[in-house]
Amino acid sequence: MAGSLRALHWELDRVTAWAGPQPPPTLLRAFLARLDTQRSRRPATPLEAVGGEAALHIVLTDFYARAALDPLLGPVFAAHVRDWPAHLEHVAAFWSTVLGGAGPDGPPWRGNLNTVHAGLGIRGEHLARWLALFGQAARAHLPPEAAALLTARAGAMGARLGTAGRRS
Repeated sequence: MAGSLRALHWELDRVTAWAGPQPPPTLLRAFLARLDTQRSRRPATPLEAVGGEAALHIVLTDFYARAALDPLLGPVFAAHVRDWPAHLEHVAAFWSTVLGGAGPDGPPWRGNLNTVHAGLGIRGEHLARWLALFGQAARAHLPPEAAALLTARAGAMGARLGTAGRRS
């Protein structure tokens, strides 16, 4: 019976699969030779660079926990957010879009950042505190390079909101 068992070998593009006790020496040599020529894959989007939607959710959950307790930001959120889980999902869709994520139907979030925040009474000190807490949450959960990328995007968003607030 043991003589009738055959090891299986598959190749598809750059993937080699082998099911058996040992690959044949020629297959092993070919596989090892290709390892030197393969480069590590760089993330295709900033969303991948920060660790994907799962990592983003962790950062956002931490940020909102911090913001809800903050003496400056907490009252603003308490006055305007009625459904925290829905708000978190909406904000996660926004950040996923900002960082280059897209689903089968396109970007997960469509809207206007300034319109969403108009009339909330946001001032410069709110933006500064938001950026500080957002940065703390990002640095608490992401590698330094990913946290820097995310906080840089947050800074750009804050600058956009601050500029819009000064015009009105």
